[in-house]
Amino acid sequence: MRPVVPTDGDGDDCHVGDHRDDRDDRDDRDDGARPLGLHGVPPGARVGITTNDDDDPPLAARLRNAGFAVVAVPCARAVPLSADEERALAAFLDRLVAVDAVVCTSRHAAAWFTQHQQHQQHQQHRQLRRHLPATALLMAAVGPTTAAVLTEGGIAVDVVGDAGATSLAARMLPRLGPGSRVAHPHGRRVLPDLADALTAAGHTVDGAVCYAFDDVIVDVDAV
Repeated sequence: MRPVVPTDGDGDDCHVGDHRDDRDDRDDRDDGARPLGLHGVPPGARVGITTNDDDDPPLAARLRNAGFAVVAVPCARAVPLSADEERALAAFLDRLVAVDAVVCTSRHAAAWFTQHQQHQQHQQHRQLRRHLPATALLMAAVGPTTAAVLTEGGIAVDVVGDAGATSLAARMLPRLGPGSRVAHPHGRRVLPDLADALTAAGHTVDGAVCYAFDDVIVDVDAV
C-alpha cells in the first residue's frame, strides 16, 4: 500500500491502499491471506481504498477490523458492453455446450456467470448448468474470493488458485484432458498469462468480455 499525506481539515493523514478489481487475472486473496501492508500507520488513521463504484471489497472489512477508518476512493465505474461485445458474448454462450472447463479470473466474472446460469434456470426450468455439457466439467477460480462468488451461486468449484493466473493454470493442467477447450468469461482488461499457459500446453481458450469498467480520475487531495 502506498501512503500519501494530504491533510484534511482535522489534521489527520489519509493513507491510500491500492485495490483495483476491474482487471482480471489478479491474486484475489483479500479474504485474509494478503498482508495489509500498513506498518507504522497508527490505529484510527484514515485509509483510502480504491474501489469500483459503490463496491465494498473484502479488504475494506479487514481494515475496519484492524481499527482503521476506511475512506472509499472510487477509481472505476461499471459501463455497458459495446454492441460488438454483446454479440461476441451471445456467441460465447452458445459455445459453452462444447467446453471441458470454465475458468473465472475475477469476482465480477464469477458474478456474471452465476447470474446468467440462475437466469437460465429460472427461464427454462432446467438444471443450473443448462448451457454446459452433461459430462464432468472442470470449474476453476483464480482465488478464494472468486470461488466464493461461484459457490454462493450454487456452482461447485474444482480448482482454486492462490497466486494469480499463472499459478491457477498450473493447478488446472493436471486436471485437463488432452486438447481441452476452456471457456474464460472475463473483463475488458485481461492479461494473457492464463490463456498463454493453457494454449502452450495444447489446450484451446475461448474467451469473451462479460463486464467492463472505465477509469475515474481520483483527486487524492479531496479524500
